[in-house]
Amino acid sequence: AFGNELASFGALSRALASARCPWFGVDLNPVSMLKDEWPMEEIFSRMGQIVRHVRARDAVLGAGIRTRPAVVGMGSVNWENVLTMLDDCGYREWITIDPLDLPDHRAGVIMAVRKLADPGTAGQ
Repeated sequence: AFGNELASFGALSRALASARCPWFGVDLNPVSMLKDEWPMEEIFSRMGQIVRHVRARDAVLGAGIRTRPAVVGMGSVNWENVLTMLDDCGYREWITIDPLDLPDHRAGVIMAVRKLADPGTAGQ
């Protein structure tokens, strides 16, 4: 699966289309969606069927599309929408909690598990 930490979803889409390999797909990082020119709905409509893995990360979006790492559910990612769209696309694979940018990894994982288990609990 390909990530797009350094490029847009448009660039990733073009790269995957030119590769024409059914085994390639997207390693979805929701923080990248915050910084992309495509809205979440377009990302999922164009690429939802080829999401192969999801990273549970969050960040607070600031000026100039800068981000500051945040605990899942405490940032700008709308996890309820992300999970709904993944479900609508038929995604039934892994979501990996990635707390590496957080100062307290253990607490970040515990809070992320709680949020992902009940996505309607924003900020709790």
